Amino acid sequence: MPGSADNARFDLDAAYSVLFITSPTNQLATFGNGTVSFDLGNQTYTLSSVASTSLVVGATNLFGTFDAHLNLTSEGGALQDQNVSIGRGDFVIVRTGQMERCLKEGEWGGYAGGDAPGVKFENCYWCHEKEIAAICTDTWGCEVRPNETKDANQPWHWVVIPAMGLCMGEIFYLKELAEDCAKDKVYEFFFTGPPLIITGGTGSPINPQAIK
Repeated sequence: MPGSADNARFDLDAAYSVLFITSPTNQLATFGNGTVSFDLGNQTYTLSSVASTSLVVGATNLFGTFDAHLNLTSEGGALQDQNVSIGRGDFVIVRTGQMERCLKEGEWGGYAGGDAPGVKFENCYWCHEKEIAAICTDTWGCEVRPNETKDANQPWHWVVIPAMGLCMGEIFYLKELAEDCAKDKVYEFFFTGPPLIITGGTGSPINPQAIK
C-alpha cells in the first residue's frame, strides 16, 4: 500500500479485492473503470487530500475523491468509532460528499444520472439481512454509477423496491447533519420525512428532519 504522501491508484478495468491488514493513510486515491472491493477487517483507511469528499458506504468511513465503483465489506471502522449498530427498521444515512462537491464547483451536469459513488448491487443482501427500512444519500440515485451491468438500468432499484419494499431517500444535503454528529459524537437520531399526499404516488419531495 502506498504511503501517507502517495496517491493510491486502482485503475485496472477488472474486479479485484483489497484486503487490509493494517490501517494505512494515503494522500489521495483514484478509482478507474474497474470494481474495487475493500475488505477492511476492522481496519480503517484514511485519505488526507485537501480536496477530498467524505464517503460512508457499508457503514465504514473513507475520505477521498471517488469516480468509480466502491464497495466496503467491513462493518468495523465507522460503526465502532460512532458506537452504533444497524438493525431492523433503521434508516441508514449515507454521506458521499458528491452534492457538496457540486455546490463547491458550481457544476451539476453529471449529478443526475452521471457517474457517482454509491452502493453495489450486492448491497441488497446486506439490506435484507439487516432488515433496514431505508437508505438515504446525497446522490441522485443511491447506487453506484456507472451501473455494474449494461443489462439493466439501476439494477439495485429493481430488487430493493419491488422485492423488498425498501424505501430510499435521494438528493439529501447532509453536510450540516454530519458536522453536528461529529461535534457531539452522537450518530443516532430520530428521523422523519413526511411526503406530500399524492394518491397512487411512489415518490415525493419530503420534509426531512433529524431530531436528537
